[in-house]
Amino acid sequence: MAKIKITTLVSELSASMISLWLNGCKDSFEAWNILNSLKLLTVGAQILLTGLKMESPTAAQ
Repeated sequence: MAKIKITTLVSELSASMISLWLNGCKDSFEAWNILNSLKLLTVGAQILLTGLKMESPTAAQ
């Protein structure tokens, strides 16, 4: 089973930065689902994993 690589959000929040980061998360989940076709990530699991990678001081509040 392949690991999911999600980039940590550490920069200041802006609409463009959040959009880029979320698109990267989406790509990671799609790649994981392709490599692990017998076991797909639920939307809830994706939200949880994404939330764990929000380390921006603004996002952590």
